[in-house]
Amino acid sequence: MRTEQQIYNHEYYLNHRDAIKKRSRQWTIKNRDRYRELVRIRDARIRKAGGFREKDAKYREQTRSRCAKWRRENPDKHCAVQGRRRAMQRVVTIGDSIGIAKVYDRARWWRQWFDVVVDHIIPLSKGGSHEASNLQIIYRFENARKGTRTDYNPMVIFTGGT
Repeated sequence: MRTEQQIYNHEYYLNHRDAIKKRSRQWTIKNRDRYRELVRIRDARIRKAGGFREKDAKYREQTRSRCAKWRRENPDKHCAVQGRRRAMQRVVTIGDSIGIAKVYDRARWWRQWFDVVVDHIIPLSKGGSHEASNLQIIYRFENARKGTRTDYNPMVIFTGGT
């Protein structure tokens, strides 16, 4: 159970996340030696305490089961998160998250009746962006055929830009 102070701190962080991260980066750059010393001290304490092995294994298992449960309960959100993660790994433009979420939500709705997936019209690997106008909902077998080609025209169920 969170205390009022913890709730306040969390809300403050969420509202000022960018400024906090910017200040932290600036401090780290300005105090590089001090930062390295603090990291060294922290790592020494962890090694002295025997590491996180026992606690970490238990925590890791709890986290794994909690995440698996969330993925089962929220498949559309999980797909959207995975798409954003892949886009960030490729350092591509990420568009409006609300528009993208609507496309994934529409795909979830269509999955009640059809085996469909969200696909990038211009694949991320070919320089496409992760935004609603570059997303389409197509059948899974069409997506397997299409791969990363741009010259293949699948039977589109829904295009995110419309």
